[in-house]
Amino acid sequence: MSGLIHPRYRLIPFCRVALSCCLLCGFGNFVRAEKKEKKEVTAPLQVTPENIKPWLRDVPLKIRRTGILPEEAETYYRVLAYARDVDSRDVKKAARAFLEQRWEHSKWHKRPRDKFPVYVDIYLHPESYQGRPVIMKGHVQRTVRGKASQNEFGIEEICEAWLYTEDSQSNPTVVVATGFPEGFPIGEKAIDHVTVTGYIYRMYTYNARDTRRFAPLLVAHEIRWTPPSESARNSSQIWGIIILLLGVTVSGSLLGILFLTIHRKKEQSRKNVIEALEDFSSPDFETEDNRDA
Repeated sequence: MSGLIHPRYRLIPFCRVALSCCLLCGFGNFVRAEKKEKKEVTAPLQVTPENIKPWLRDVPLKIRRTGILPEEAETYYRVLAYARDVDSRDVKKAARAFLEQRWEHSKWHKRPRDKFPVYVDIYLHPESYQGRPVIMKGHVQRTVRGKASQNEFGIEEICEAWLYTEDSQSNPTVVVATGFPEGFPIGEKAIDHVTVTGYIYRMYTYNARDTRRFAPLLVAHEIRWTPPSESARNSSQIWGIIILLLGVTVSGSLLGILFLTIHRKKEQSRKNVIEALEDFSSPDFETEDNRDA
């Protein structure tokens, strides 16, 4: 009996093998579940043309440091790529609806819709605009084109424009895009008739003369520019010539009137002298003839 194994102990090796298999299977499932969980955490959240704020939840609304920070670079380029690729009709429709809603619930709701001060509302309530689409119109005074940093979204160029709207006075909106319209002037030049559609990313910090200031940072889907046409330029030149001729004519007329006035005064003065001389009778001087008489 000593050389035989009791039946209850014959199952121990098989139990050990089965337990090892279970442990290995369980560990494998745990590793796969952990990887899946990590993937779900790092995957970008879903956004819509109406709202991309889920991507900006870790982007502070105001940062005291200037420019785009390294820690937000991936989000920044992700938003740039989305703004570039989003359907134009969808983003414009969403922007109009959002601004309509802001206007209706603002203290400016009694004004006409096209007089709603978008810039002022953004500046007063930036938290309501972050990640939302807007349309802004005005003139540009500064444009810069530069090479993009390394990114995974195929963006090779960053175009920056400083937009001034009617209600912003001397305060800019910093616009960034992946391209400018064809023929768009580059540098420190005034460019009229510019319309920008895009998303408010956050408030941008820039150095002013006296201090650091905040400006809305608008990631553009589209920069629309209506350049002056050839006929408009010709018309402007024609009007310039007409105004110049009118100026010369008016100046000549005024000089002519002045000359005539002076001439008439001189003539009148000369006539007065002649008349005075005619009325003047010479005195009778005593001579030998009239003395004898």
